[in-house]
Order: sequence, then C-alpha cells, then structure tokens
Amino acid sequence: MRRWWPEVLCSLIVAALLAACGGGAEFRGNELTGGERAADFALYDQFGSEVSLSERRGDVVVLTFLYTYCPDICPVVAGHLADLRDELSGEQGLMDRVSILVVSVDPERDTVDRAREYSDWYGMLDGWSYLVGGRERLERIWADYYVSPLPVEGDEHAEPDPISEEGSADSLYERLGAAYTVDHQAPVYLIDPDGTLRVLFTLPFRPGDVAEDVRVLLR
Repeated sequence: MRRWWPEVLCSLIVAALLAACGGGAEFRGNELTGGERAADFALYDQFGSEVSLSERRGDVVVLTFLYTYCPDICPVVAGHLADLRDELSGEQGLMDRVSILVVSVDPERDTVDRAREYSDWYGMLDGWSYLVGGRERLERIWADYYVSPLPVEGDEHAEPDPISEEGSADSLYERLGAAYTVDHQAPVYLIDPDGTLRVLFTLPFRPGDVAEDVRVLLR
C-alpha cells in the first residue's frame, strides 16, 4: 500500500518543479511527467448518485480534496473552482469537456445532504461533483493521491450552524470549524482525457492558470 505522509506530496511537488526547470514545459502548474494513471474510484455525489472517475474518461478532470466544515484553505480552493467554472463557461462547449470532482476528507460529517448544501452555497450545485463515502473507501483514495487528513480537536461540544447566506464569510467559517478541524493538503490535480495525471497545483494558485492548463489538455 502506498504511503501517504505529507512528505510524499512534497516530494511529488519537488519532482514536478525540477521537471519544469528542465525547459519546454507548457503548463502553468507543476507538470507531472511520470505518465502515472489516475487511480479509479467511485463515491456518491451531492445528489446521492454514484460517480466514478473512470466514467469521466474523455474529459479533463479537475480533482481536489476538501471538507465542508473547513475554516481555512478549503474555502479558498472552493472559491477558485467556482471562478474556474465561470471562466471556462464563457467559452462555448468547453465545460462540456471538463469535470470538477471534490473528494471529502471528513467522512464523519460530510454527508450527501451536507455536500448538497455546501455545493449550493458556493453556486456549484451543478458545477462540480462533491463526493462522499465511508472512511475505509476514502482512505484508499487519499493514499492513492498522497493526501493525509488528520483531525485536530476543537470544542467537542460546539454544533456548527447550517450553511446560510446570512452573516459574514469569516464568521461562517469560524462556526463551521468549531467542533474540530482536519489538517490536510488540498492538491488540485488535472487529469487528461486519457486518464493520466498531468498537472498539480497547490496554494497559492490562480484560477486563470488552471483554466489555461485545462485548455492545453483539451487541444
């Protein structure tokens, strides 16, 4: 079984950066040159429908790992994905060839209903597939993509309020992370239409750069 410590992801990033320094790279993100196939998986989306990575073959897949109660990096990545969708939607037919998949790193709290509520709050109800499942299944996926979520205890008696349009974003995220947070990486992978891992983004990054690399993969 693959090790999925944070150091592994760091090594992957370093290798990608070294490859990019070799010249000739046309991507704005970190190019992954190993030709590694993206590991397949199947989970349930915000509508309760089963979604597998393999059924998105033929699309460029934008894949990341978030959780709905996250108070810090997840809102940034989620906002970037919404901006990415908006930018690509401005080009006729482009989003028909792109799939955005978000895999949960919090199986105990990220339910189908919660994923639907969160997706709607970001205006992404039909813009991405927010994927949830049991811990055993998710752990295998995290290992395949070098993600290592670790729970960090907070106020165990706190009950986060439901997502709402009322109040500031800062106060909302503070309430969301009140019970506990999950220390994790939020890599954004681009998988080409043949199912090969091609590009890796980590924060900070610009949605426009992701959009440009998506265009390159669709040429």
